[in-house]
Amino acid sequence: MGLLNRRKEKKETPPRAEKRAPASDVLKAAATVIIRRPWVSEKASRLASTGTYVFEVAKSATRVEIGKAIFALYGIRPVSVHIARVVPRQVRFGRSFGTTRARKKALVTLPHGSRIDVYEGV
Repeated sequence: MGLLNRRKEKKETPPRAEKRAPASDVLKAAATVIIRRPWVSEKASRLASTGTYVFEVAKSATRVEIGKAIFALYGIRPVSVHIARVVPRQVRFGRSFGTTRARKKALVTLPHGSRIDVYEGV
């Protein structure tokens, strides 16, 4: 019975260090397909002061892909990624009607103290 009741000893693993090496040009090119542009609005600029940045992303992008793309472009691993679909709305120009385009935006929260200069040159 001593063999069945034997407890396994837990090995302590050292904490993994984050790699902040610059990504290759291929990864950056793939990341620019996923992350299209920064979302410029009053709310987005207010959120940027708290460490949450808003980007327009590809419609097929997932949370994991967006996180990897942010790391490839800026070298900072995000804490959380939230996604919101912006549904198209009907608009009117004089007598003609049209719709705005459907988009997808991602709210990316960075670790405390990390900053990205996304609104520079906008």
